Amino acid sequence: MRVLVVGAGAVGGYFGGRLLEKGVDVAFLVRERRKRELEERGLVIRSVHGDAVLRPKLIVAGEDDGPFDVVVFASKAYHLTGAIADAKPYVGEGTMVLPLLNGIAHMESLWAVFGRENVLGGLCFMRNAWLLGDEMGKRRPLGASRSALGQAAVFLEKRVVHGGDVLYS
Repeated sequence: MRVLVVGAGAVGGYFGGRLLEKGVDVAFLVRERRKRELEERGLVIRSVHGDAVLRPKLIVAGEDDGPFDVVVFASKAYHLTGAIADAKPYVGEGTMVLPLLNGIAHMESLWAVFGRENVLGGLCFMRNAWLLGDEMGKRRPLGASRSALGQAAVFLEKRVVHGGDVLYS
């Protein structure tokens, strides 16, 4: 399963990084500046569930590398319109779209572009703490306390069940 994570902040970085640790083929769609930061320092996870410094595959909009089986949206709401445009070339006929965003207002926008049948419902809870010392003012994700995904329709397709198996294993 190939997974594209749109956004490599607290939520996208944490869940994408944990999938990467499990051996899932994960790439992050990021802006040029974030790409340079991640190339220099790596994707750093500090968590009560284990720390990690990872060197993920990084993609900038326009680079050829699609389609993916799953596209996870983990951007800020005010970047969603641009994130959808950037991610659209990486979405194929069978791609599942999993939003891990605040609220549900984004669902209409995602359904309009990717189709209701391809957009899952996503929910996660992150626990964070403010760091002290050299990294003062930065938030440290302590880890996901709970997460869930589901399909808006009454039935679950085989691809959703398989995706859930990968995410929750």
